[in-house]
Amino acid sequence: MYSQRLARKPHLTAINYELNSFAVLIKKLTVFAVTLALGGCASGQLDLYNADGKKVGECTAGYDWHPYGAKDSVDWLLNWCAQQAIAEGMEVARVSDPAILQKDYSYPKPTAAPYWTKKSSKAAFRANIITETEYGYILADIENEFYLRNVDALNQLEQGEISEDDYRQLLEKSALIFYGD
Repeated sequence: MYSQRLARKPHLTAINYELNSFAVLIKKLTVFAVTLALGGCASGQLDLYNADGKKVGECTAGYDWHPYGAKDSVDWLLNWCAQQAIAEGMEVARVSDPAILQKDYSYPKPTAAPYWTKKSSKAAFRANIITETEYGYILADIENEFYLRNVDALNQLEQGEISEDDYRQLLEKSALIFYGD
């Protein structure tokens, strides 16, 4: 009986070693996956206040799976939202983060096409034609335009101004403008 326990012990040690190695591998893969997932995420909020200090609105933005320029994209969208609120007549005397409204969000025009697409902006960024910050601004702008075009098309469909076929064509055109060829 005693010799049987000794004979099994090395076998159990090998199994324990394999299980520990597997557990270590799983832990490393989990850390890698979490790091990868968080690497392209950014979010922000900008509160809008009137002259009396009362909160009159807020802008929120978030990007997932956006590995380059995510924070810049968030800032661009928060600025756009605040500027839209002001343009639509909302009384905004101050915001929670004034730096958002003070940045220069300009970026260069594309050289090879009349407008930026995800594909052309990514190529320009990889070729160092535009900076990461400019890339973030461009992506935010084209993604926002894509969203607005699609919402407008849906509103037209719901109001009976266009047919289902027209709606699908508008979505296809919007996707082509957004993604590129």
